[in-house]
Formats: sequence, structure tokens, C-alpha cells
Amino acid sequence: MTMRISNMKTAIRKAENDYLFGGKGEGGIMSSRGVSEQLRRFADKYVIPREVMHPHSFRHRFAINFLQENKDIALLADLMGHSGVNTTMIYLRLSKEEQRRAIDDSVRW
Repeated sequence: MTMRISNMKTAIRKAENDYLFGGKGEGGIMSSRGVSEQLRRFADKYVIPREVMHPHSFRHRFAINFLQENKDIALLADLMGHSGVNTTMIYLRLSKEEQRRAIDDSVRW
């Protein structure tokens, strides 16, 4: 894990309630817009490209990690609330860096 992600996790843990992104409103729940804004602030603070730091990226990362560990795309589709695996496949696209790494790991030059 990189240092900036570790630092970000520490900052998130300092929240005053049980929510990952706590808000000041009723019940301490942050709005979806508030989550997006907080992620943009984290991206700027920890020098992470804004285009990869958005709420939906958590679903993408969960899908990839789950499938790497469990190899059960039907279960993943169910967990993500999809009616079939075709929708789930959209979440399994790798980033350009992940694609390069996979190629480098597979091909011996």
C-alpha cells in the first residue's frame, strides 16, 4: 500500500461516527454530493488523479478484488445487485496501468 493511501485511511478513521464519510447533518450521514466533494479534496491533498477518485471507483475496485479472490462472477453480480453477469463485466475492466502490469507478468521478453 502506498504511503498516501495509508495517510488517507488514517484521516478517514478520525471521523467522529461509524460512517466512512460522516456528515454534520441529521444522523451524521453525508450526502452523495458531499462524498464526491470530500473525495475530490482527498485527491488534491494526496496527489491522486481526480478522475480515479470518485464514489463509483469503490464499486469498481471491490468488483476486481472480489473476483481475484473468489473467482465467482455470478456471486459478485448478485452482491452488486445486477440482474446478470453482463452488467458486472463492465466493472471488471482494468486500468491502463493494471493492463500493462498484467501483460508484463504474462509475457517474458
